[in-house]
Amino acid sequence: MLGRVCTSPDYAQPLTVKNHYEVLRCFDRIALHFTDRVVELLVQQLKNNNGRERIKALFVITHLVNSSENRVNSRLTDLVAGLRGMLGEHDCR
Repeated sequence: MLGRVCTSPDYAQPLTVKNHYEVLRCFDRIALHFTDRVVELLVQQLKNNNGRERIKALFVITHLVNSSENRVNSRLTDLVAGLRGMLGEHDCR
């Protein structure tokens, strides 16, 4: 499911936009009941050496913080710790 998040939606094709936001909405719904597991998955993705995997996690984290802050607020420190690990890197992506 994370693979669908990384593909940028083509706004000329409404179906790709719909699919992109539906996947993000699925993460929102899953986080409603399985917040700890979703946050653990995202932190694990942030620690991955593959830049594409990190970008996927960043898309989802951004969406969850903006749409469901109250659900991920309890694990916000874990998300910030995962993001801090990326600050010292020189990779522009």
